[in-house]
Amino acid sequence: MKTKPIVPRISTRLASNAGIDTTVSGRQKLQFERLNDISFEGLSFESDVAYRKGAILTITIPVTQPAFRVISEVVWCKPNGGNYKIGTKFLQIQNGYRMKMLEQLTFIETYRKKVFFDENRSLSCEQAYSELKNYFQYQRH
Repeated sequence: MKTKPIVPRISTRLASNAGIDTTVSGRQKLQFERLNDISFEGLSFESDVAYRKGAILTITIPVTQPAFRVISEVVWCKPNGGNYKIGTKFLQIQNGYRMKMLEQLTFIETYRKKVFFDENRSLSCEQAYSELKNYFQYQRH
């Protein structure tokens, strides 16, 4: 039996629960899906749909400003407690755009953790973004 060579990951994955919108062949999905994690090369998310390996998805993360939109290819799909865990790799995306999105999500996730440890409040990614947005708008006045 041939074993696959171990290929080290190029970049670290950032855990995030940000909501995402997925589109397959131009058809918007109706259900709301959530990220598991994201890196410079791709992302994984939970879905109630089993995507086939090689499927091309347009994934939008609306919590970043502007909304992060990327074309991704499904590289794996695994059953996960009645749903599926999907792994994708990004296709043709500018590095600067990718870095800006990752910086924003890192800032939001850091804030979520701080609020949890300092105030014992659990926030979704969207709630954390809303609080941060309100805070910075208040600071400008």
